[in-house]
Amino acid sequence: MNPIELFLFLLDRGFVYDKDNTKELRFTNDADFLQTLHEQGIINVIEHGKIVVESQNLPFAYFEDKIEFIEQSNLLSFNKPVIIKNYSVNQSSYFSDIDYSAFENDQICKPAATDFFFTNAKTFLQSKDFFKNQTVQSNNSFEFVDYFSFSNRSITFSSFFDKKKVKFNFPLAGVIELDPEINYSHLFQEFLDLFEENKQYPVFLKKSLIKFLYNSENSYKSLFLNLTKICDEAKIDFNVFIHELSIDKFKEEYKEYKQKYFSSQNEILTKITTQILALPISITGIVFGIDKLHDNFLALFIVCFGLLSYIVYITFLIKIYSTDVSNLFNQTNHDFKSLEEQVFFKSQPDELEYFENIKISLISRLNNLYYLIKMFVVIIWISISFISLYTISKFVQFQNLSHVLIVSILFASILGLIHSHILFKKEN
Repeated sequence: MNPIELFLFLLDRGFVYDKDNTKELRFTNDADFLQTLHEQGIINVIEHGKIVVESQNLPFAYFEDKIEFIEQSNLLSFNKPVIIKNYSVNQSSYFSDIDYSAFENDQICKPAATDFFFTNAKTFLQSKDFFKNQTVQSNNSFEFVDYFSFSNRSITFSSFFDKKKVKFNFPLAGVIELDPEINYSHLFQEFLDLFEENKQYPVFLKKSLIKFLYNSENSYKSLFLNLTKICDEAKIDFNVFIHELSIDKFKEEYKEYKQKYFSSQNEILTKITTQILALPISITGIVFGIDKLHDNFLALFIVCFGLLSYIVYITFLIKIYSTDVSNLFNQTNHDFKSLEEQVFFKSQPDELEYFENIKISLISRLNNLYYLIKMFVVIIWISISFISLYTISKFVQFQNLSHVLIVSILFASILGLIHSHILFKKEN
C-alpha cells in the first residue's frame, strides 16, 4: 500500500493517538490487522492487549492536527510524506515532494489551489537550516550570520558600519505561521540563488536584510514578507557595484542639472516678461504720437517707420527666445536619453522613475514657455494691427462698419502670416 492507502486503512480500523506524550497509535488487537502491519514493515508491540505503533515507525510523518504540526514538526518530518489527520473540519491532508492531496469523508479530493501551508512550513525549516550553516567562526571570512544559537533560539545579523543589528527568534520545535495563500518557497529560492551566484551577493543581501528588517517586531516573519524587497535591493546594489555607479551621486548631479535648466528657463521668462511689460507703454506712446501728428505727414511717417522697426525687432527677438526654448527642449530629451541608455538603468528601470519625473517637470515648463511666446506674438500683431488701422483711419473715411471690419481682418491676417513665417518656419 502507498502512504495514502495505508493511512485510509488505519483510519478505517480506528485508533487512539497519544498526542501529548508517547506519540503512539493504539489499535484493537486483531490477527489479520497485525499480519497487515508486518507485511507493510511497520514495527509494533503488544501492550495491555493493544497493538501499539509509534508514529515515527509509520512510512509517513503523522500529526493529529495543524496545531501539533506547527508546534512539533521539523525538517526531518519532510523526509517522508506528511499527513495531518484533522487539517480542517472533516478533512485530512497529505503532502509530499511530488503530491498534495486532501481527504474528506475518506475520499481523496483536491486541496485549494492557493494553499501553501506545507510548502511554507518546509521553506521556514530550510531557511533556519541555511542560516545555521552560514555561521562562520573565522575572523578572516565574511560572516553572513553573526550569531546562531539553538539554546537561545536566535539568529543575529549585524552591520559594523551602520551599527545596526537584526535578531530572529525561532521556536525550539515547529514552524512559524505564514500566509498560506502566498508561496514563499519561490521567493526564498530566489534569495538562495542570489546568495550562491557570486561572492559579492551575500554582502549585499545581508545589507539589504538589515535595512528592511531593522526594528521589525517579528523579524523572522518579516524576512518572508520582505523577501522581494530584499532581493531587489541587493540586485540594485550589486549592479551599482558592477558598473561603479552611485544612485545618490546620480540624484545629486541631476538636481544640479535640473537647477541649470530651470535657470535657463527663468532667464527666458524674465526677458519675455520685460517685453510684455514694455508693450503697453510702447503702444500708448505710438497711439498718442499718431493722434497728435496726423496733420504732419512727415512726422507721422517717421512714427510709422518706427512702428515697423519695432515690429521687426520684436519679431526677431522673440524668434531667438523661441529657438532657445526649442534647444532646451532638445537638450533635455538628449540628456535624459543618455541617462536612460546606461546599462544599470536598463537592468533596473524602476530606478529611472526619479529622473523621469524631473524630465517631465522640465518639459512641462518648456511647453508653457513656448505657449507664452506664441501668445505674446499674437498680442503684438493684434495690437499693431489696430494701431495701423487707427493710423489709416486718419486719412481714409470709411463708409460703414463693415469696411472697418474687412480692412481690420485683412490687415491682421497679413501681419499674422508675416509673424508666423518669421517665427515658426523652422519649427514647422
